[in-house]
Amino acid sequence: MSKAKQKVLDTAEALFHQHGYSSISMRDIASALDMQKASLYYHAPEGKEQLYVEVTERMFQRHHQGLKRAIKSGEDIADQLYRIARWIFSQPPMFLFKMMDGDMPALSAENAQHLRNQAYQLLFNPLIAMFQSGIDSGQIRPMAAEQLTGTFLTLMEGVAFAKRHKVSGRAPIENMVDDALDLMIYGIKPRAVS
Repeated sequence: MSKAKQKVLDTAEALFHQHGYSSISMRDIASALDMQKASLYYHAPEGKEQLYVEVTERMFQRHHQGLKRAIKSGEDIADQLYRIARWIFSQPPMFLFKMMDGDMPALSAENAQHLRNQAYQLLFNPLIAMFQSGIDSGQIRPMAAEQLTGTFLTLMEGVAFAKRHKVSGRAPIENMVDDALDLMIYGIKPRAVS
């Protein structure tokens, strides 16, 4: 990929994630790149939807690689979850649920389905397999691995929302992540102190 195309995708990704698909035009992207709109079509001949699909696929691939590394390097399910969370928050925000509910309906049915399939394959499947492995090894009580995956991703989105909107005050993101994961892993009941 050329440096120019990389810059186009980086800029489009930032704008789509900050404002949402429907609020951004090719003119906005071209302006942010300080280029003519016609020049932008050189990189995305099919227009804004093509750019959005490329940006989203690239983001899913990046997160997939990070998930795989975090899962592989974790000693147990808890360690894997902490490593995954740390990796997620080292990246630009994904806003997965906002994307699914807000952006995908504005795409063609074919592209929306393609991106949903990509999200499931690249994000959900590695987490489902990790949770299933934790269940199979007795680290987690028998539950639906898909439900655990949804719960984990919802917690991460909730932490990102709380941080963006300063719901939890000035708590560092690491503390917020640790609290959310402690809640998921250990529940809300007090634990005995040794």
